[in-house]
Amino acid sequence: MVRKVKLRIAIAALLFILGLVCFVCWFVFPEHSKYLDLCGWMLWVLAYFAVLWENYRRKAPVPTRGGTVEFSKHPNMYRANYFLLFFMGAVAFLILVIFMVLRR
Repeated sequence: MVRKVKLRIAIAALLFILGLVCFVCWFVFPEHSKYLDLCGWMLWVLAYFAVLWENYRRKAPVPTRGGTVEFSKHPNMYRANYFLLFFMGAVAFLILVIFMVLRR
């Protein structure tokens, strides 16, 4: 079980590092900056969703402004918080893709 969690976190970290590499390559290949920028942001959003999904599967407590929400105490609020986090990530992803596609 511990190995699976570490592997999933390693995959998320790898996605994050690959996104960072895309941003660094932006300076080396400025003529392809639009595609490298989009690729970097997409990899970072995928890493965000990977970590979010892993935390949801592990039933990790969610720190909120009103206190920590645990699945065992408030399952509906726990699901609502993760739905909100997923929704915010999806909206950010859509805004980034639309912005990158419309950019010249």
